[in-house]
Amino acid sequence: MKNVVETRDILEKETTVNRPIKVLHMTMLGAGGISTLIVNINRCLDLNRVKFDYLVFRDRKEFYEDDVVALNAEKKIADVENIKNKLLLYYQKYKKTKSILENGYYDVMHVDASTPLDVVIAAAAKKAGVKCVIFHSHNAGVDSKNIFKKFYNNICKAVMPYFVTDYFSASDVAAEFMFNKKVARSHSYKIIKNGIYADNYYYSEEKRKEFRNTIGVQDEFVIGHIGRFSTQKNHAFIIQMFKELVAIENKARLILVGDGPLRQEIEQQVVEYGLREKVIFYGLTKDVTSVLCGFDAFVFPSLWEGLGIVGIESQCSGLPTYCSRCVPNEANVSDLFIKMNTDKPKDWAVKIIQDRVNYQTGRQSRINEIIQAGFDIRTSAEMLQDYYIESVNRTRN
Repeated sequence: MKNVVETRDILEKETTVNRPIKVLHMTMLGAGGISTLIVNINRCLDLNRVKFDYLVFRDRKEFYEDDVVALNAEKKIADVENIKNKLLLYYQKYKKTKSILENGYYDVMHVDASTPLDVVIAAAAKKAGVKCVIFHSHNAGVDSKNIFKKFYNNICKAVMPYFVTDYFSASDVAAEFMFNKKVARSHSYKIIKNGIYADNYYYSEEKRKEFRNTIGVQDEFVIGHIGRFSTQKNHAFIIQMFKELVAIENKARLILVGDGPLRQEIEQQVVEYGLREKVIFYGLTKDVTSVLCGFDAFVFPSLWEGLGIVGIESQCSGLPTYCSRCVPNEANVSDLFIKMNTDKPKDWAVKIIQDRVNYQTGRQSRINEIIQAGFDIRTSAEMLQDYYIESVNRTRN
């Protein structure tokens, strides 16, 4: 029986004509922006040339699972969900990922990273003999000020060059957070723009009326947010801001789209502020287009962002998009991008109400601006597909 190395060598001698390039993405297939981006890229690929599979770390039905199955992709499970000890958790991630890679004979390991600690997946790929290991920074911060975590992050950045062959990033600030100083300062990484199906985010009066009728809103002023209920997305600030806004404009509603670990805490905050009748927890949805059509303003006060793809979507739909200082400037793709240089909820509320007159009439999509800025998903997918093919062919020759 041939061993793993021999079998890999045989497969590597085959051309892309004989079989598609196999890419394993470390992407959780949840409802978040990273999963949405990678699944949308998958939809745009020539599946005869490049095949995606997805590495997940829990054994449960995922938000995008049916979508990727329809694309002939497989979900590869390295279940570590119930492991509480962090050292054991990452060891098991390493061990189980290495086994999956050895048995799957992948050409590319694409690590869609949220933290430098994800380098353990790159290390598993290197040990399994994968010659193209991409470390892709999608994030620019972590939910921790723990000095030990910072120490481990710095170690991971230091060892990254031993395992990683290619560096990708959603923005310069995401690269600075994720990679070591040498890589970040020399710009030894490739910016991959978080593309969207720009044509899908057209503004429609019909969709607007339909959505607002569904949630029981007529002529109210609707503030909206789409994001996971986590510290990063800063929902507590949104509620504080909305409380100030209601004091100015009582005929206002807040729609929060998403789910996550802090949802109950935010629901309690809404009750404590006496806003229960004015805030709608919409839950998860795949019809983001209709939701955005129903909003009058989009708030995006994140504490950190690698890019903030939902901010691109909201601008494409013609929405004024109010962003914290932590949202990278790369997301500024239209005059609807409004950077708020203040952390005071009342200042946000006053600005949104003052701008209301400017955006009340003549709302139009910004599809062409988004495409011209390079944020069309087809452009991102074509760039990635070409990169996979060129990189793999280079390692085979």
